[in-house]
Amino acid sequence: MTYPRFDDVADVPLITDEHVLARVSTLVEGAYRRQLWLMFLDADQRQLPIVIPHDVPGSPSAEARREFPGFLQALVHELGAAAVVVVLERSGSDTLRRGDRAWFAVLSDACAAAAVPLRGPVLCCDDGFRWIASEDFAS
Repeated sequence: MTYPRFDDVADVPLITDEHVLARVSTLVEGAYRRQLWLMFLDADQRQLPIVIPHDVPGSPSAEARREFPGFLQALVHELGAAAVVVVLERSGSDTLRRGDRAWFAVLSDACAAAAVPLRGPVLCCDDGFRWIASEDFAS
């Protein structure tokens, strides 16, 4: 897979959901392991030059639920991000699992605490990429 060079895409805003999905599909190769990908956008919805993949368990722990909002808020502040794109990568079908919903809820709450929009979330699975609506993981 050939990844886009940041300099080639830095000025391309990700205005629509389709733009986000297209960019995500060029950065996340496929569903190989369970991890979260965090991507950050500036005020003009252009990608900032940092992408963070992080291995995660099947469901967020109580500690993750408690600490992730502060972690994300610090990242958003440090990077000057205006929005966060979130991808959950995991093998299997595109059917949402209880753990998927729990991670998306934690991420949604963390974005709310950081006062930034959540772009996505997106599920990367064996079937490809799926945009997840907030009503699919709201508790």
